[in-house]
Amino acid sequence: MESIAWPSFWARFEVYAPWHLRAGLRAADLLIGVVYASLRGARVLRLDAAGCERLVEDASKHALLGPLVDILKLVACLAYFDDARAQAVFRGAPA
Repeated sequence: MESIAWPSFWARFEVYAPWHLRAGLRAADLLIGVVYASLRGARVLRLDAAGCERLVEDASKHALLGPLVDILKLVACLAYFDDARAQAVFRGAPA
């Protein structure tokens, strides 16, 4: 996921995603960060890649946060499939 062109994805997401999806995604992200930080005592904004992966794994097991993590994963999948290399694989062209 680190090699995905996130800035260009987010720029298009802000333009094309419906307002309620953008608002829901921000709310989910904020809630996951606040709850995780309060449960683990972690500073979410300072997590490295391994810490972010632990956050996603831990939060996905939480009754309240699990469905929110699923939403965030869905949007991450949109970014993945927006990547030219992934599109080339699905279209049968060499990546």
